Amino acid sequence: MKYSHTSQPTRDARAPRPGRFRYSAHAAHDTSSAPEQGAPGVSSGDAACRRSSTIIPYLPIRAGRVAPLSGITTLRDPGDPLELARHLDDRGAARLFIEYLDQDEPVEALAPALRRLVEELRCPVLVSIADGRLRSPDSIHQLLEAGAQRVAINTSAVRHPGWVNEITARFGADSLLAVIRARRVTADWWEPMIAHGVEATGLDAISWAYELVERGVGELLVHSIDRAGHGWGYDLDLTRAIADAVPAPVIASGGAALPQDLVAGLTKGRASAVVVDELVHTGRCSLEMVNTFVGAWFAQLRGGVERA
Repeated sequence: MKYSHTSQPTRDARAPRPGRFRYSAHAAHDTSSAPEQGAPGVSSGDAACRRSSTIIPYLPIRAGRVAPLSGITTLRDPGDPLELARHLDDRGAARLFIEYLDQDEPVEALAPALRRLVEELRCPVLVSIADGRLRSPDSIHQLLEAGAQRVAINTSAVRHPGWVNEITARFGADSLLAVIRARRVTADWWEPMIAHGVEATGLDAISWAYELVERGVGELLVHSIDRAGHGWGYDLDLTRAIADAVPAPVIASGGAALPQDLVAGLTKGRASAVVVDELVHTGRCSLEMVNTFVGAWFAQLRGGVERA
């Protein structure tokens, strides 16, 4: 289905893009997360856990369980969302991105479980239901009341763009996280997809990002469908194009397999934060090691700037 929003001019994939904005990744990185000494490649035991301002673990939940099960070997129950959330919180997650995958689960049933989880954590929580699908603008109120820092919207934003204006007017720009799941169509054009990435929209991802911010959204999460699950790193062209086009923070998602990919997303991709999934959940890298690596890289960058 191709979407054309009557309240805004129809977006032409070949039309000129909005103006460009610049983001300084190392300026936004939390310097308290960087070790005082060290270099990229240090292990998690080389420094105490420090909370990053840029690294956001993804936590998918289906039928009340982590899906798929986490591969972190120190967990007693790798399918317990609360145990996994505590583990990531204790090891320095900036925020958690929790997605409830059950699209038929009513918000009324999810809110109490979310509240119990949030009460056990120190880090803020971003919440999505079934790829950013809301039954109505009122749904967000229950999730915010349950403790969500921001509620994700994707499918519902495309199908009901006026809801974005209504929600941000009622609850503020900080209430929404707009998610753009995009696939590359040409070298410089990406198409947003909805309904878990299976329904095409016919929109231009960069123009759509700009429209979402114009409608009041305060933060964007940009997910590359092409790279997710392949370990090729983030789509830096996509992330950078959107970060340059909008005056709002952009979170990179989809494809990170190495700590170096996170640094690339924050620098070359100009993202303000990055989502990690398999990198941490497979047990390949601990969150402490990832935080230490990224912190050490930015510490080196700051040192080079100061010496210059």
